[in-house]
Amino acid sequence: LDDEIANLQKKLKRLEEEHTVWFRYQTQNNAILSPLRRMPLEILHKIFSSALPLIGDMRGSDMGQIPWLLTQISSHWRAIAISTSSLWSRITIDYS
Repeated sequence: LDDEIANLQKKLKRLEEEHTVWFRYQTQNNAILSPLRRMPLEILHKIFSSALPLIGDMRGSDMGQIPWLLTQISSHWRAIAISTSSLWSRITIDYS
C-alpha cells in the first residue's frame, strides 16, 4: 500500500508540474492575443507618431527621447517604433 501511495504521489507531482507548464503557456497566449496586439499596425504607427509633440512644445532633447522610450516597452513595440519612419525623421541639435 505504501508503494502504491508513493507512486500516486509521484504521478500527482508530475501532473501538477505539467499543469503549471500549460498554465504558463495559456497565459503567454492570452498576452499575445491581447487587443493591442490585434490592432492593425497602421493604427499603431499613427498612435506612435502622435506621441511626437509639436516642435515648439518641448525642448529638443526631450523630443528626441520619445522614439527611444517607445522602443523600450516591449519587443513588439520596439519593432513598431523602429518601422515608424516619422519617429526618426527629425534630428535635434542642442547648441548650448
